[in-house]
Amino acid sequence: MTRAAAPVWLVLSVACSPTTGTDGSLTWDDFEVQGCSGQFVDPADEYAYVLDAENGVMIPANPRSCTAADPIPVGTAPTEPVVTASGHWIYVGDHVDTVVSVIRQSEDRVDAHVDVGFPPDLMMLDAAHKLLWVANRETGRAVRVETEHHTIVDEVRLPAGLDDLAVTDGGAEYLLTLHADGAIQMIDAVTLAEAGSVGLGGEPLAIHYAVGVAKSYVCVGGDEPYIAVIPATGSLVNVVSRRIPLETPCSAIRMNSVQGLGVAALPDRDEALVLDPTTDTIVATIPVGSRPDSVAIAGRHAVVGNGGSGDVSVLQLDELAEIARPVIGGAGGTAERRMQDGLDLNFVYALDPADGTVTVVDVRDGSTRDPIAVGAGTGPMVVAGPRGGKCH
Repeated sequence: MTRAAAPVWLVLSVACSPTTGTDGSLTWDDFEVQGCSGQFVDPADEYAYVLDAENGVMIPANPRSCTAADPIPVGTAPTEPVVTASGHWIYVGDHVDTVVSVIRQSEDRVDAHVDVGFPPDLMMLDAAHKLLWVANRETGRAVRVETEHHTIVDEVRLPAGLDDLAVTDGGAEYLLTLHADGAIQMIDAVTLAEAGSVGLGGEPLAIHYAVGVAKSYVCVGGDEPYIAVIPATGSLVNVVSRRIPLETPCSAIRMNSVQGLGVAALPDRDEALVLDPTTDTIVATIPVGSRPDSVAIAGRHAVVGNGGSGDVSVLQLDELAEIARPVIGGAGGTAERRMQDGLDLNFVYALDPADGTVTVVDVRDGSTRDPIAVGAGTGPMVVAGPRGGKCH
């Protein structure tokens, strides 16, 4: 393991712009779109949709004009927005109502309501984004909704007391249910039967699935914190194949399908860990801002939200170094900087819930656009547009 050198921060003006490559990704070319702040290279054909739970709306934020559009009413106490990979449909759950609101992205309006019979406060799309798992944390009641016609296809009983959901697609597809007592249950997505379970020995604090290696990575708290590695294929399927020991718990973890590395935030040490999923080892420890609590991955970069210092750390993963640390929002520290990577891998959206602004961060140099006012107490968010959709 190596410890990265102290950061040198550079903020550059970029005049080239990404265009669509043969694989649908964005590459640099001559196409220029002048956006807010007189900047070029703004995210093309995508919008951030930010949840305002207090007012029961989703707020579309335009990263090119740096303005917010009219709010979209979605429920009494909305929560858990997710978006399909096509970008066509945004689903919003609720803590009180028994309906899932379905937003048609192209028209910025609610196109349908799906009454699931219980408050849908936890949702997760399957690997193909053809089915939406909808559950209630307290009771474990759940249904699956197909995403073409927004209809319920079956009912499922999950364990009560759900903390989070995750999916894998290494071979057979599994739904992973996480619980505060340290238990993870694996549900076969075809038979809906339990395919396995593990005890972590501590509370699962965050989870992310690494597509390229077909393994889930779980931040585990407790007296002996670690990162649990759970393969989705092979002889060790659905068991903890490796424990990566930590001195303090990680609060967020994201694995990178483009560059291949993962990043975990250590809030008690003001550090970010870089993981190599091929060896399941920590390859670098990078100093970041105060109390990092969220991570987004964009291409060959990561952005770590620092709730204690009110900024974000932009990491270059090839160099294993922090290249910039722009301030996000104007409300100071303590508030979690919620983040979402964009469809354009050159950008990440950073939200300061305290002052109610979304800032577009260019990961190539750490430069930022003017904050977009979306209202205090907002978040989380998804990104959607004609080219597709992304959500954590």
